[in-house]
Amino acid sequence: MGIERPTGGRLSIDPELSSHFSYVFQEPRLVPWRTSRENVQLPLELAGNGTNTDNNEIDALLTSLGLGERLSNFPKELSGGMQMRVALARALITKPRVLLLDEPFAALDERTRFRLQDLLIDLRARLRLQYIFVTHSIAEAVYLGDRVLLMNKNGEIDRDQQIEFGERAQSVKLTQAFNEHVSAFARRFTELESAT
Repeated sequence: MGIERPTGGRLSIDPELSSHFSYVFQEPRLVPWRTSRENVQLPLELAGNGTNTDNNEIDALLTSLGLGERLSNFPKELSGGMQMRVALARALITKPRVLLLDEPFAALDERTRFRLQDLLIDLRARLRLQYIFVTHSIAEAVYLGDRVLLMNKNGEIDRDQQIEFGERAQSVKLTQAFNEHVSAFARRFTELESAT
């Protein structure tokens, strides 16, 4: 993906998807001297087509993420959840087919985290987007994932589980099926931890 040089392993990517990835970091990583709108425009400028994108498209994307009143705000004027939504918009403006997310909600309060989880599920449906979401939260993985991979300390896949709930809403977290999945992953995690 061009962010870090791999040290080992193998990754196979469908050639049709290879240029359609976007990335959301653990922290928003917004440029402090750029407004919300300007931060979203940044990847387009870096790709050489920033001037070809109408500000209306950027504004519409930010508005769809609940930031219509914050287009001209600088990062220091935004809450943590708002900053993360700007970072999400910045990743989406390139119209990726696959979104890579590295613990993007870890530093947020639970209420904001739940809202952004639901926003991600909504975006997946609306934009026909696929995502790979890395998290240390078992409940978050089970809620957001159609397929959950549990890795051991060596980075090897220990468990690969399909998750089927149908339509996702926070209320699914109260169901027996959800809690059975979470408990099974938690038990396996505990076994892996005690084995080392």
